Parts: sequence; C-alpha cells; structure tokens
Amino acid sequence: MKLKVLFDKDSQDPRYASGWGLAYLLDGRLLFDTGEKGEYLLENLRVLQIDAARVEMIVISHAHWDHTGGLSAFLDLHRHASVAGCAEAENLLSLPSGTRFVPVTEGQELIPGVWTSGCLTTRYHDAPLAEQALFVKTGSGIAVLSGCAHPGILSFVELARHCFPEEPLTFVGGGFHLINRDPREIRYIADKMKQMGVQRVGPSHCSGYEAFEIFQQVFGSDCVRLKVGKEVEV
Repeated sequence: MKLKVLFDKDSQDPRYASGWGLAYLLDGRLLFDTGEKGEYLLENLRVLQIDAARVEMIVISHAHWDHTGGLSAFLDLHRHASVAGCAEAENLLSLPSGTRFVPVTEGQELIPGVWTSGCLTTRYHDAPLAEQALFVKTGSGIAVLSGCAHPGILSFVELARHCFPEEPLTFVGGGFHLINRDPREIRYIADKMKQMGVQRVGPSHCSGYEAFEIFQQVFGSDCVRLKVGKEVEV
C-alpha cells in the first residue's frame, strides 16, 4: 500500500508547501491528518496532481491545530468524505454541516486493510488528550502511522504487536514526539523498536532532526526521510 506525504516540515521540491504538522495520503483514498493550513494542503494536492475526490475518509490522529488545520478547507470542496477521530475530538473540529463523523474504537477497520489503534489517553499541558494511530496491513506485514505519538510511540508499536502478533512490523513512521528529548531516551526508543523487529522507520514532524540522526544510526538505510512529495510503500 502506498503512502504519499502531502505535508510535513521538509519537502522534496520548493514548489511544495511545508510547515508544522503532517498530512499523509494512504492508498489514494484515506487522508491521515491535514497539516496546519488549508491553503497549504490544497496547494500541495494541486501541485502533486492528486485526485482528492477519491478520498473516502479523513482520519484525525488528535485535535491539535497542526493536524486539523486543513480539515475545513478540504471538506468545503469534498463533502462526501467522512471524518474518523477520537470521540472527544468531535466538538473541537468545527466540521461543516452534514459531515459524517465516525468515533473510533480499538480494533475498528476504517477501510479495507487499515485499522485504528483506538484512542490512547495522556496529558498534554495539564489537559487530557486522546490520540489514535493507524495500523496498515499489507502482504508483507503491519505498518504503524503516527500523528504525534503524545502517548508514546512505543505504546502504539506495542499495541500493534499485541493486535497482530503473527505479523512482521514492516514500518513505523510519522511524528514520534521526541523533539528536545534526552538523546539517551531517543536511543533507547530506537533500540527498542529494533529489538521488537521493526524493519523500517520514518521519524518526521515532531520527532526532531536529532532523533532522525539517532534512528539513522540504529536503522541505517532503513531510516526514511518523509518529505513532502515522497511516496513510500508501507
């Protein structure tokens, strides 16, 4: 299954808008998060020649501005798409009238081959925060896609291992929320993923550049840079 990077902090081409947040297109029909601004998302869809009318569902990892910023602009043009998110997020998303909201539960298959982790709850700036990741099942194993991993990226990887105990963990990518963290902690997380059998990683967004370098030390060429415009087979 193909993952296309529509928005992140770095891009492969100066024509592509970049900034804070992320947006990934999965299999051409599932949009995972929407970046920080609608104009950036829509411009990248245009320049990358993506047929946005194929998008059936938008999955919001959590209700922070850098993951929901493009949601309203996208839905204004593509009202047919449903939105799947943590139940707590529905009232925070300012959805256009008529939008179908799907509150997710653990183990729910969103489109064929793509499951939600269910919502894990943590605290962020002294407030509760619910976040989900995606588990993508392909012919070669399970890929884990994370928006920010506020509950901890290892929590999502361990949950994927629990849900699919017989499947290899082929890829873990997205925001790992490791920016400005102790390098020793980052190295522990990278080593732990390697020990768990994760084959490839793509730390982006809030993972931080230092974390990318540490993961690259552990995974070598199997550490992938997820820049806007890049397409990855997961």
